[in-house]
Amino acid sequence: MPALRLITLLTIAALLMLSGCAGPAKSTFEGISTTFGDTDDQTIQGQRHPRHRAAVDDRYLWDSLQGYAMPFSLQQDMEMDPGRAIEAYHDSFRSLAVVLDFSPAYFSASREILRGITASAHERGFSLIVYNSASMEEEELLDSLRPYAVVIGPLQPSLLEKMRARFGQRKVFITPTIAHNPQQPAEYSTGLSVRDEVSAVIKQMEDDGIFRYIVFRPGEPMTAEYANAIKQQAQYSRYLTLFRERIYSKQLNNQSRVIREFLGELVEHQTREKFATYTTDFDGVFLPMDFLDAIVVAPLFPFFNFDMDHLKVYGTSYWHDQKIYEAAPHIHGARFPTLYISDNRWISDVIFRRSLQEYSHSDQPSWLSAQGYDAATLGHLLLLYGVSKANEACFLGVTGVMFRDEEQRFVKRPAMVEVARGGFRVLERTSPVYRATPETLFINLPEDIFPEALVPHEPLLYQEEFPHLRRHYP
Repeated sequence: MPALRLITLLTIAALLMLSGCAGPAKSTFEGISTTFGDTDDQTIQGQRHPRHRAAVDDRYLWDSLQGYAMPFSLQQDMEMDPGRAIEAYHDSFRSLAVVLDFSPAYFSASREILRGITASAHERGFSLIVYNSASMEEEELLDSLRPYAVVIGPLQPSLLEKMRARFGQRKVFITPTIAHNPQQPAEYSTGLSVRDEVSAVIKQMEDDGIFRYIVFRPGEPMTAEYANAIKQQAQYSRYLTLFRERIYSKQLNNQSRVIREFLGELVEHQTREKFATYTTDFDGVFLPMDFLDAIVVAPLFPFFNFDMDHLKVYGTSYWHDQKIYEAAPHIHGARFPTLYISDNRWISDVIFRRSLQEYSHSDQPSWLSAQGYDAATLGHLLLLYGVSKANEACFLGVTGVMFRDEEQRFVKRPAMVEVARGGFRVLERTSPVYRATPETLFINLPEDIFPEALVPHEPLLYQEEFPHLRRHYP
């Protein structure tokens, strides 16, 4: 029996070695598709220890160079000396550090963000290295970030706080998903905050000639944040006035009862009609809810004989889903800000989609890949110009125009979308910045700030000519 047990154990050990289970520890990037397509010889290999610090002889870093961190100089010479490649990575004037989380909870989001980042890196010719925060101790991660001037990430606000506490203003942080309108001079966000969404809705209401608006929402924390934001910001509007706010309960399903509280004075009640006709004493409707709730709520307004010829409905970025058309035709004409939408009239988006398809082998752009692309492009611009000059400029991103406002918050002006009969339609962007083309991007810009290496579609405009997106041209 002992001899049989020994033979069995040896057999199992041999099978494990043949299957690779007894080999080196798995890479922190295990399971992530490389950005090269069908290049088996460039697939990321395993590393000897998942927390081994990057060094000149670190196989993990060299594998990352081949798979994810691609300096422009390596695109034509992937066989260059690893020592030279690593030295290029630690050149803070050419490199960005990317901190993402490839744990199961964040894997899909990190992969999409990385696609956008690598597309920007290939297009603009800068290098980057990716750190997986899920597989590293916090202290080790912070030590690894020392050589880099610009850091893209992280995804978790708690980790961002620790990074800021360690490095202060000595490093630039660009978060692709944490949308918090940072006021620190060296901190940026390419996400869309509730404040920015509401600001875009208010501006659209003013452009549409709205004077009195209502807020109708379910009693949830998310909707309360939107409602409080629009009430606070609309106080500074010269035209908008809150007519009434009402909150219904999804558990009690009392939307039909609560919505009647918006009715005005009785006009008439014909016997053939189920409901009487009342005056509609407002002209704007803000529904801060997701598309599933909007499908239920939007048809209630025509059902109760509200004057739909003079009402305009506004939503949030949560409406950007094709299922919203289940409320058609009552949802037609509704308008909302969006995280990202393809727009052939928007030069930044045209370049983004071309780069994503050419370098990341993906023809399906997502809002996460777009925000990752914006973060990487903005990071490269910060390497070129520095924080002070970048903070004086407007950044023409794929997902919107970003700049510092009067209070030095880093804000975004997203695209506004209309629910049209043929599909989502991007509304005409009124600012001349939005109509910029490659030939007009350099109008009235200081010539001494542009190096010869600038690409023709540099998405940076200085606020000396475009202060906070004011209109300077008819």
